[in-house]
Amino acid sequence: MAEDQASLLAAIESRWITGGSALEAAPAEWTNLAGDDPGEGELRLLALTGQLAQIMFRPKPPATMTRRGELPMPALPILPDAARAPFRAAMKSAGTNAIAGHILALLESRGYAAHPFDWMPDPRNAHLPDAYLPLAQWVASGEAQGAQDAALTAENWDDFFPAARRAAVATMRVSNPEAALLLLAQKFGGEPAEVRTALMEVFAINPSAADVPFLESLATDRSGKVQAAARQYLARLGRGPAEASGDAAEFVEAKTTGILKRTQVFEPVKLKTAGQMERRKALFADLTLEALAASFSCDELSFLRMWQWDKDAECNTLLIDLAARSATDATIDAFAAMLFGVKDRDPRPLNLLAGRLKDADIRRWHVFIADTDLTMTGETLDQGLRLYGWMSADRLLSGKLFKQVLGAFSEGDARGQAWAVPALGILGLLADRPAAEAMLEKLRDAGIGIGARETSILRLNSQLVQTTNSSPGT
Repeated sequence: MAEDQASLLAAIESRWITGGSALEAAPAEWTNLAGDDPGEGELRLLALTGQLAQIMFRPKPPATMTRRGELPMPALPILPDAARAPFRAAMKSAGTNAIAGHILALLESRGYAAHPFDWMPDPRNAHLPDAYLPLAQWVASGEAQGAQDAALTAENWDDFFPAARRAAVATMRVSNPEAALLLLAQKFGGEPAEVRTALMEVFAINPSAADVPFLESLATDRSGKVQAAARQYLARLGRGPAEASGDAAEFVEAKTTGILKRTQVFEPVKLKTAGQMERRKALFADLTLEALAASFSCDELSFLRMWQWDKDAECNTLLIDLAARSATDATIDAFAAMLFGVKDRDPRPLNLLAGRLKDADIRRWHVFIADTDLTMTGETLDQGLRLYGWMSADRLLSGKLFKQVLGAFSEGDARGQAWAVPALGILGLLADRPAAEAMLEKLRDAGIGIGARETSILRLNSQLVQTTNSSPGT
């Protein structure tokens, strides 16, 4: 039968190739369908032969081919159709996985998930939101269900993809922390650095003295990020270095200021060579804030209050990062309050503390961002914004940041526009829906096209009507 059909197609095609009519070569049942008009009949014959070629002669699938399971949908409602195109544009312009993660978090804050046809999760990504884990499992194995239905064990560890492992271990840390610790001790070392770094996050759940031996064993881990995370959790458990190295005096010095009222302060030693800077960086990486302060007979918070913040910006960053890694929660709360009280507001020091701040302080930090100078926002988008889509139009439109963004585009300032692109991304993540709409209107008045790449996150935000699945600003 197939050979007869192939011969029929060949006869019809040969008539067309030589410039003749193919109706005479067609079977009677086809000519009846062709009608009385010769020109219309040739077009109908073309449609029939095209269908025959595409449908009747499909290649036979190999015996090894298997059917994939049904595509699972994420655990949240799918984006409305009006938001799908802006979502694709925003993800295309994201540039980094960190920014893409912020966009997904904005969706989740409004109670939505991305359509699988617009974005598919990468199972190798160890930081996938939980809503996408079933879909990532389907991408990894072609099945929506399977390994993730079973409890994670050393035997089926490799059946779970990285994000699912992290989620499973986090769940175990709540219900059975001893089993989770034993499992990590068995399988942790065999994972690549990115996966090990992501797994370290679970030690923030139910931390206890039982974690100390394992965390101490990571002092020789081949990843510096894993070592730093281990030191951080050890410090929070009170197991940081008992005292600072004697080298601390090479980089920090105590001084007394004032004529009538003598006050002790701490300031960084002025360094002259790149080698000295590298040694200081290595020293701060090995310290805890408690140990550094104790070497000057001081407690954590007093040391931070007596630090001279106007001397060395690079050393300030090292000190703030040291506090973020190792200071107690009480110290972090007080340190954040101190930074919020600084007259010259700069959101960048708070970026380093973002992972330790309470939600109320995160919101205060966002207000700082809205009022900051355009040139200070470059690193903010890659930090832990954590709360999304909550700031009002009144707050953002009157803020210094949006005014400078608007000015850069209105005045054709090329350098300012380079800063404005990431700043608009931040504003798009922070704004509530009315604020996003209001900013878009202002930008259009300034000459920014309705589909401009720079406004992709704002356009997405403006389409995300709040659902009942989440609350604003989460």
